[in-house]
Amino acid sequence: MEVKITRKTGFMGGTTSVSLLVDKQEEVKLHNNQEYIIESAKDHVTVRVKQWFFGSKELSVNKNEQYDIKVNPICLLLLYAGLIFVLSAGFMNQPDLKVILAGIGLGSLIATAVMSLKSWFILQEHHLN
Repeated sequence: MEVKITRKTGFMGGTTSVSLLVDKQEEVKLHNNQEYIIESAKDHVTVRVKQWFFGSKELSVNKNEQYDIKVNPICLLLLYAGLIFVLSAGFMNQPDLKVILAGIGLGSLIATAVMSLKSWFILQEHHLN
């Protein structure tokens, strides 16, 4: 059985490698746009990706499939929104508005941190364009 995994995460976390776990064992560390072929005698294996405390959900993959490792756009949106709200709060002169914006921003950043544990990366089936 062969399964092809390609890391396509772009600039987010691109300077460090991502660990590819196959059946809960670290198989290889991938850099951006790097490919790896999983070879196994089994009909299917479970695959997971992690980088520091960021991670992905486990995915059961079958033979002769191709997957791309991507960053979850919802996590990115929450991260950027949280940063914008927190930074905006720093520039506000009205104390009430400052507290509201800071609260929304911190809530978004906390949600991003919690969600990132198992949802920062997505293993997406590769489709030819």
